[in-house]
Order: sequence, then C-alpha cells, then structure tokens
Amino acid sequence: MKLTKCSYRSGVKKFQKFLQQYAPTLSFPFSEGDWLLYVAFLEVDEKLKPGSIGQYLTHLTKFFACVGLPQPLWKDMKKLRVLRTRIKGLQIAKGKKKQPVHFKLVKQIVDSADTTRADSNVFLAILIVGVVGLFRLGELLVTSKSDIRQERLLRVGHVAFYPTIDDPQHVSIFLPYSKCDKWGMCINIILPANKDRLYCPVQRLLELVRGRDPTEPLFVWPAGVIITKSAFIKELRRHLLLLGIDYKLYSGHSLRRGGAMSAKASGASDELIRILGRWSSDSYKIYIKCVPTHILELNAMLAARELVQ
Repeated sequence: MKLTKCSYRSGVKKFQKFLQQYAPTLSFPFSEGDWLLYVAFLEVDEKLKPGSIGQYLTHLTKFFACVGLPQPLWKDMKKLRVLRTRIKGLQIAKGKKKQPVHFKLVKQIVDSADTTRADSNVFLAILIVGVVGLFRLGELLVTSKSDIRQERLLRVGHVAFYPTIDDPQHVSIFLPYSKCDKWGMCINIILPANKDRLYCPVQRLLELVRGRDPTEPLFVWPAGVIITKSAFIKELRRHLLLLGIDYKLYSGHSLRRGGAMSAKASGASDELIRILGRWSSDSYKIYIKCVPTHILELNAMLAARELVQ
C-alpha cells in the first residue's frame, strides 16, 4: 500500500487520539486484542472506511520504526490477519462498484454532445484528457470552490505544446499536485496527439489555452467559474443520461479506471499501464482484470505516448 505524507500524518493523529482515550489500559508492545480494539476504534468511533483502516495499520509500521517502538508482529496475529484480509476484500469490492468510462464510451459522449456550447467543449476536454492520461480527477480539478489551494491549482501555464504550438505533436501537463507525488517534486504527464481531432487531447487543450493568461486556472466554465469535481461529475452523468446509460454507476474515478481498461484492451502491457497511470503498487490490476475485447482505439495513441516518453 502506498505511503503518502498526508495519510501518514492523519494515521499518526488517529493513533495518538486512540492512545489518549485508552492509554490507562494499554501498554507496549500491543497484544492482538489491543490492535483489534484499535481497528474497532477506527471503524466505530472515527467512522472510517475499510480502505482507510487498512492504510492506517500499514502506516503505523513506519511510525513505530521512526520512534523506536517494537514492530507489530502481524504474522503472529491470526485474527487480525483475517480482519485485514476482509478489509482488503471490502476495499477491492468497493473499487469495482463504479463502471469505467472507457475510450469507446468517450467517443459516444463526444459524438452526442452539443459542441456549439462552450461549456460542453470544456467538459469534453476534461473527459478526454482524464481518460487518455489516466488522471485522478483531483489532479485536474479542485474539490470545492470554497477551499481552493492555490499551490495545487492547475493553470494555463502548466500546459506546454511540442514541438510548436502551431503544429503540436504532443502536450506536456505539469502537475503541481498529485497523490503519487509524495515528496512534492511535481511531475509532467505527456499526452500524444490523436489523428482524429474530435477525440484528441492535444487539440482540446489547445482550444482551451489559446489567448489566455498563463496564471489563469486551466479548467473554468465560460463564465469564469472554476470547475469542481462535483460539477464535472454532474455534467458527466447528464451526458450519460442522454445516452440512456445508468449514470449512478459512474463517478470521477471512472475516468482513470476506463483509461487503464482501454490501455489493456489495446494491447499495452501491465508494466506500461502501471507507468502511465503512475501506480507504485499493483492496485491498478483491479481495473484491468476484466477487460472488454472490443476497445481498440487507444493502440496508436499508446504507442505514440511511449515513444515521446
């Protein structure tokens, strides 16, 4: 499981809170019963989801090593091992609930959209870039208009076209924030051009940035309002409804999952998908375990992207 600074700090704080409440009755090293009590505390008192509980348990191993406490002997705790297996299973099952927005569905949405509307073109740009780039939606959009972190905001100046803006063959997107960028080094994502301009992420981005100030937020509605994740998902579900698709089965993470599935169906290796999606673990295999055989549109695009990287 991947360790990030944010989740690590959160996990340590939860553990400190647990100690404050139960310290009089506990001592180190924890027994298996103590750890089961901690899991119950996270689930009942803190109302955490299974995935977060499993993550916090993993982070505590790192924390104990840092402060010099005895390492938990997980392998000797049979009941806790069974519980952690159940937690992992619930997390994987949760990840399978939402359906993927694969590239064939992207084409259906684009073909049915009213491209005379400026807001539709902005939405389609996010959709295509999100699927082709295997983006987490939080890397492209803000969570809330009332809580915008300026240092994480994706701006016009973060997008560059190569070899020239007049004849771009690929685009580079500089991400000021990413979940996988745990040391804050920032990363560049390369997307190649598609010969069909309707479904081309390079052309979609070119239309968005042309003539705009580099400091402006990249994804805004025509009225200048910054697009949030919830606003995008609402628009995505509206387009799915127009196609007669059950929109409740889709979420923001459907883009990333659909990009991984489309890449697998087009012939990309598991290792290439892991690199393109910036996964540090094998969690991406959850998305590509069952892949429809009819999605072939990303083959040329993946080959071009591998070449420019």
